[in-house]
Amino acid sequence: MMRDDDNTTVDITGLDKARVLCALYDAAKTQGMGRLHYVPGDMSIADAARIITRGDERIDYGVPARNLPDDGNSPRLAGFSRPLEFDYLKGRVLKVDISGDTFGAWGYDRDNGEGAAHAAIERLRRRLELERVESAVVGRGEREEQAS
Repeated sequence: MMRDDDNTTVDITGLDKARVLCALYDAAKTQGMGRLHYVPGDMSIADAARIITRGDERIDYGVPARNLPDDGNSPRLAGFSRPLEFDYLKGRVLKVDISGDTFGAWGYDRDNGEGAAHAAIERLRRRLELERVESAVVGRGEREEQAS
């Protein structure tokens, strides 16, 4: 299913897996037979967290990859014996394994456009940085208000 022979990897070190899944899902296209399972709209962080933590529900949302080598090092989903690898999710083509600090982007980019995986993660990083700055500004404003 997935290959990474062009060594295109995306760094997701330090990012919450639910947010990563949301970013990739929201930027992904619906193709082929995925149209039969398509669910319009963006994915919420709560939905992504539920898919990640509840292996039994993940089967309803995604088609797990088959015949993956088990190296014993991949994080496992509760109740699910495969890594955080997604083929199609609610009709959108992902083709990623987000169980580590990096993932191969070949399959995602092949189906969603060159550089699409990297762009989705960069948008997530910018959004998180903006949230951090906004939170700091609001916090500073509240402290100044309390001091007056």
